[in-house]
Amino acid sequence: MYAPDNPEVFQRFLEHAPAAVAMLDRQMRYLLTSRRWLTDCGQGDQNIIGRSHYEFLPLFQKQDLSRWQDIYASCLAGSGEYREREYFTRSDGVSVWIEWQIQPWKTAAGEIGGLILSRSDITEHKQTEAELRQINEELEMRAEACATHLRHTTIALQAERVERQRIAEVHKVLQFSINRAADAVFWVTPEAQLFYVNDAACLSLGYSREELLSRSLQHINPDFPPYIWSEYWEEIKQLGSIRLESQHCTKDGHIFPVELTINYFKVNGHEYNCIFARDITERKQAEAELYQAKTAAEAANRARSSFLANMSHELRTPLTAIIGYSELLQEDAHELGLGQMDFIADLQTINTAGKQLLGVLSEILDFSKIESGQMELDLNTFDVAALIKEVENRVQPLLTANSNTLIVNCPNNMGTMHADWIKVRQILLNLLDNATKFTEHGSIILDVSREDDPEVQLLTSGANGKPASNTGTEGWIRFQVRDTGIGMTQEQLPTIFQAFTQADESTTRRYGGTGMGLAISRSFCQMMGGEIIVESELGAGSTFSVYLPVHVREEEKGSRG
Repeated sequence: MYAPDNPEVFQRFLEHAPAAVAMLDRQMRYLLTSRRWLTDCGQGDQNIIGRSHYEFLPLFQKQDLSRWQDIYASCLAGSGEYREREYFTRSDGVSVWIEWQIQPWKTAAGEIGGLILSRSDITEHKQTEAELRQINEELEMRAEACATHLRHTTIALQAERVERQRIAEVHKVLQFSINRAADAVFWVTPEAQLFYVNDAACLSLGYSREELLSRSLQHINPDFPPYIWSEYWEEIKQLGSIRLESQHCTKDGHIFPVELTINYFKVNGHEYNCIFARDITERKQAEAELYQAKTAAEAANRARSSFLANMSHELRTPLTAIIGYSELLQEDAHELGLGQMDFIADLQTINTAGKQLLGVLSEILDFSKIESGQMELDLNTFDVAALIKEVENRVQPLLTANSNTLIVNCPNNMGTMHADWIKVRQILLNLLDNATKFTEHGSIILDVSREDDPEVQLLTSGANGKPASNTGTEGWIRFQVRDTGIGMTQEQLPTIFQAFTQADESTTRRYGGTGMGLAISRSFCQMMGGEIIVESELGAGSTFSVYLPVHVREEEKGSRG
């Protein structure tokens, strides 16, 4: 750009130019400015001619000053025109977009005399650009949305077509499956009219499909006359599904038992009941045979129990006499000074074997009474500590035989309990007898304590999972027998309370016993509203915990067994 020959005309042009324009020399001093330049720079009508450009432009931050100096120097060196846009906040706080244009001007001699700066507010232009971009983006988004919707619609239509084909195939499969199902299938309307039947229904009743569809439900099921069917319909509609036993009548009048599963459903506003009918003739026959077999088994069981009881009584009388005579003979031998004779040991063997056999007979008699429901409770109030003392004295001989030690932990203030004294004693003797029998050169611990924790009820739940019904507010007595004997495996534990069962056959051969003691003990516990819990580890011993109510209710007497 060349400077005009008439500076006055040029000055008048700049003063009235609508743009912010300034002319500077090579030292960046103002030579000419437009009025708009002064206004935008906040100088009003001040005369800034001859003053430095940097003095009046605080918009140039210090960190930008060197960059602008480099730009100006480059333009003064002849690099040509320079343009730059920046986002600028004015002194009044308004942010605007500014476009700078820098170009050198030349003297008449063709030399660069300085720079012409122009400053334009392009905020509206930038806003327009932004709006156009937003419009373009929205159009692109809408176009993409339309394309996506079109794709989804196409996919949905394809999926719907595939689904319809699948439904048609499923319908064919279901139709095929229902027609070939073993159970008879009937669809019935609220008016008891047969709407659909499968092949099995026709076959079981002897009708053709057309004959059945022309009939109502009561023609094939005499249990469903119209007034009964209406009641069933409302019940099935409310419950959704029911199962019951009924009967069907064939075309020739034969009636046979069936099990019906009836389901309510609604299709396209129409209500139906779908009935699956299964012929249970064979099952009913099997049930009748099973009932007859059960009745016969119960009769045989009663006969066996009666036989065992009678035989036990018959054997106890002579056996008691043998035991008594052996004891009298021992006493006579000692009085005559024959204590060192060999037959004294034989008499002792007879006495011991007789007592063992008497114990076996007593167990058989108890077990037969339990099985036949004839075992009753004889409830009385007794001192717990006194009971424990007697039990301790009774087991001493067997303890000595196996070189075992009995440790009893029973507080003297345990007080009394109301139960069957004989049965509680027998339970403890059975457990201590087992503990001493299966332990050699070890120790047996008998702990007695009161348990007031309500959680004990969970331990004394019966087979039906319900807590014992005779638990009062006085709490429980726990009798715990621990030994250091042979113990048992976890697989053996579930069977030890079964009658005539021991941990394994070798146990019976080595230690003897009938396998009825624990079964009888558990039955006695349950008769009194209690339970036996067992824990054991092979080679480490066993722990049996007996829980009995402090006060067994009188109403339980004779109600268990």
